[in-house]
Amino acid sequence: MKSTYAWHTMIDKGIPLAFGSDCPVEAMDIMPNLYSAVSRTDLSGSPQGGWMPEEKIDVFTALKGLHHRWCLCLVRRIPKGNP
Repeated sequence: MKSTYAWHTMIDKGIPLAFGSDCPVEAMDIMPNLYSAVSRTDLSGSPQGGWMPEEKIDVFTALKGLHHRWCLCLVRRIPKGNP
């Protein structure tokens, strides 16, 4: 479990993060994902102090992973030359 959702460790190792909503399995609302990435808790605040709190990331990094990095992944999947 130590390597699961190890956001801060990945950033320290130079691994870019690209988050998503897992829609349609999960709700399309990204705010719960943002909250959990920053607080390391579920929406009820459990576990207190956050699960593996050393893996917390700041809001800017979480937003970058939810938008900028995700868009880069999408663009890289589109074959060059296609409209």
